[in-house]
Amino acid sequence: MTDPHESLSPAGLLRREAILRATLGTVRERRRRRRTVQLMAAVAAVALLALLSYPRRPTGAAAPQPGPLVVLPPSTGPSNPPGNSDTAGPLVQVIPADPTVSTRLAVPALPPTWRSIDDDVLLATLAETGQPAGLVRINGQTLLLARR
Repeated sequence: MTDPHESLSPAGLLRREAILRATLGTVRERRRRRRTVQLMAAVAAVALLALLSYPRRPTGAAAPQPGPLVVLPPSTGPSNPPGNSDTAGPLVQVIPADPTVSTRLAVPALPPTWRSIDDDVLLATLAETGQPAGLVRINGQTLLLARR
């Protein structure tokens, strides 16, 4: 803009210094605002991350405290029924495997709800319903052709 080697009057030098101070002040203020906004964004991101990762519990409900674990030896009969124990806590027993459980609890097979018919009955039934059709046998395959 101007030649730095050009001499300025004392008033011009004072004006140049005033412009420099005002410009530096504005630059510092903008830098401070930019860094404040960046810091606030970082704090908000950390706070949001902390809120999302914090495990939630229903309000007013305390965490359940587990009782002592009681391990009993496997029994062969109902000599010690549940609820008759002297100790408090969950009852743990070994249950023997039963290989017949799947056959005892399986849903029984239902009889089929359809019936097999031969070709003549099929064609007669289709003709009675107003949809006449025909059978075509090609290379060992049977195709049902109907008029649209």
